Amino acid sequence: MKKIVSIAAAVLLTSSVYAQQHGSNGFYVGAGIGLEAMPKHVDDGVGLAIKGGLELDNVLNNLGVEAELSTSLISPEISNNNKIDVTTFGVYATYMIDIPGSAFKVRPKFGLILPNLADELHSRGDVTISGGIAGMYELNNQLDLYVEYVNTSEAMNNYMIGLAVNF
Repeated sequence: MKKIVSIAAAVLLTSSVYAQQHGSNGFYVGAGIGLEAMPKHVDDGVGLAIKGGLELDNVLNNLGVEAELSTSLISPEISNNNKIDVTTFGVYATYMIDIPGSAFKVRPKFGLILPNLADELHSRGDVTISGGIAGMYELNNQLDLYVEYVNTSEAMNNYMIGLAVNF
């Protein structure tokens, strides 16, 4: 787990340095809580997601990158009293879609995920494709409320609600 947190911190630090050097103010960090839905199993769990991202408008307007670490707070149950802790780390390309004349935005994302950092759903080392979409409401210039769906594997989907702070 320390290795994962170190990787996430390095990605966020690198993004922050890049943003400062290139005059970008599109850096954000966020945290959310939500449902770890496992349709083929007995009971869903509750998870925490921590993310950081950078808008790359100087490369392509509305394009961005995001790193996200999620982990179980209440573990999903896959059979009678057989619970698993689920921890994932994903890196995504994002695209921001502003809804004209409103405080709403939509951010689809597509990328790669390590879905098995603390679970037995997959063998160690599997990297899979992941995607999702977030709807965001701008509370003020620096704070967004978001709801998000992320497909973390063929066995689980995350439905999150959280806050993102923009720098």
